[in-house]
Amino acid sequence: MSLAFADNASNGIEPAFSWTYQRTKRMADGSRETFAVEDHAYRLYREMGGNLKALPEYFVSALEMSAHDHMEMMAAVQPFVDTSISKTVNVPADYPFDKFQDLYFEAWRRGLKGLATYRPNETLGAVLSVTPAETPSDSPDPELDLDPLRHRDRSSAEG
Repeated sequence: MSLAFADNASNGIEPAFSWTYQRTKRMADGSRETFAVEDHAYRLYREMGGNLKALPEYFVSALEMSAHDHMEMMAAVQPFVDTSISKTVNVPADYPFDKFQDLYFEAWRRGLKGLATYRPNETLGAVLSVTPAETPSDSPDPELDLDPLRHRDRSSAEG
């Protein structure tokens, strides 16, 4: 929902997958189309003049966290949630089976009500993929700018 309707401004309990990435969508005709996605906080940080080559330590993406750290994040929040929480534990394609199994046992021992994992594979591929970040220009393409306040300011200045 956040990606489609809120300019990717919130991932809820999920850390950002990556600051910039490609999202592949299956279209109505069965074809696949790939879209560039940029995290809202990352874009704001860039627009405020932040150094993208040395992000602050609080910019931690899902890919920089271990699978165990994802599970620990859920365990820290679970006691404050009445039913359950939804959070994906990103698991690398080469994650050993015994560690994968231990992740589920540890979640069970910690009292988690569920655990969703995502592990890319050759059959299904990956819905999200990281590509090298491009160097941003000083004047971003207005077609890629999804900030509704900026569009409002621009249109009121023009008219």
